[in-house]
Amino acid sequence: MTGYMVNGWNNIVENNTGKTYGLSLGLNPTKTVSIVQTYLTGPEQFGVTHSAGSHWRQLSDTVLTWTATPKLSLMFNGDYATDHPLTAVKESWWGGVAGYLKYQLDPKWAVAGRYEYYDDHAGFTTAVAGHYHEFTATLERKIAGNLITRWEYRYDLSNNPVFAENLASEKHQSQVVGGLIYTWDFKDLK
Repeated sequence: MTGYMVNGWNNIVENNTGKTYGLSLGLNPTKTVSIVQTYLTGPEQFGVTHSAGSHWRQLSDTVLTWTATPKLSLMFNGDYATDHPLTAVKESWWGGVAGYLKYQLDPKWAVAGRYEYYDDHAGFTTAVAGHYHEFTATLERKIAGNLITRWEYRYDLSNNPVFAENLASEKHQSQVVGGLIYTWDFKDLK
């Protein structure tokens, strides 16, 4: 179990005097299944204080992981959030789901796939109401020890033209990303 008290979310500079509170609970019902449930709530509109309790943002996040075999792991993530901005007549909501699959080909190579769906019902988080889909394919290679490289291809799709392309907006976009990652564990520091 983990508790949180933070200045806010999705902002670099604090936007009010309120705090966001949260709680995460992790469970392992079997050796191959884990569940993490997180709930966050707090006043996140500009200038809102603790006293504006009816205007608090709320988020429920669920992550379910299943290690089907030593080489195959699957993950599901679901989010649902609400907010009642001071300038809005009614509550805004948004939510999404994601599915992940990773297969370890051998000790050095792995492939992964991800699909995400996001529904920003009123355009609260993206400024444009819409439905968003994302597909990602990943190739991972452990180079040596704790050094890993990853190459990804990502395709984004929306029902509205929201992705900037030159001087126009498009309903889709693609990108290729490469990364170099170094991981460590506190056990490595001994």
